[in-house]
Amino acid sequence: MGEVVYIDIRPSQAYHGTGMITEGEYDITDAKFGAWDYNGTQPVAVPALGVEFKSGDEAHVQWYSAGDMKNLRPSADGKRLQQAEGASATALNDQCNCFQFLTALVRAGFDEEVLLKDVSSMVGLRVTVVHEPTVEREIRGTKKKAGTLAVVGKILSKPDEKGTPKKAATAAAKKANGQEGAGLGADAGITAKTTQALVSALKETTGHALEKKELTAAMWKRIPGNDADRSKIMNLIIQDSYLGSLVDQGILYDDKNAQVMYVGD
Repeated sequence: MGEVVYIDIRPSQAYHGTGMITEGEYDITDAKFGAWDYNGTQPVAVPALGVEFKSGDEAHVQWYSAGDMKNLRPSADGKRLQQAEGASATALNDQCNCFQFLTALVRAGFDEEVLLKDVSSMVGLRVTVVHEPTVEREIRGTKKKAGTLAVVGKILSKPDEKGTPKKAATAAAKKANGQEGAGLGADAGITAKTTQALVSALKETTGHALEKKELTAAMWKRIPGNDADRSKIMNLIIQDSYLGSLVDQGILYDDKNAQVMYVGD
């Protein structure tokens, strides 16, 4: 029997994502910027790049933090980051995980100019994922020790090398615009479960409305801690593409004012 390795459960030592994927070969099946609150464990969400890696029938979503909402925010379509109102940021900070992931991708041979206008341009790549060391840095006054990050070590093939560039580009565009699926890594069962809980939470609030920043707390109380789907639900509830797809369920999402409202029966 091998040596027992205990998990460091201190929040300050947590890494980004829903569980760091193992090293190996994967297809990148989705990529977009969104708000990430570390699966509901942090009160303030940060802008982050969500990348879906797929191997066989298993899909893994990794989130790479990109800074602070006071400096930059995800665009409505998830393709780019935009400057926050009143901020002066014009580029990524070279200490964030998003920078490290994109640097590795470019180092592996991806054209950074293509990334500039549409981060979903990486969808369709088949890559080798490796674990790369991170540097020690300070996050909101707390020292975060050096660790590891899942990044692209090698690009094995590109969409045009598979003979299906048009199909891959169309699929990426649909996903980026929220026309396919309801968020990174979401399936019909998780979507239905999340929507049911959201409707219930909204109905119990004054005016049947919540600010987007209040959703995580509202859902956290509603989903039992032993629910195996909890992390997936908390991951989905903060995605604009999901919130904007609920009109038929009587839920309206006001992106401009970051407010969610139930207007059904």
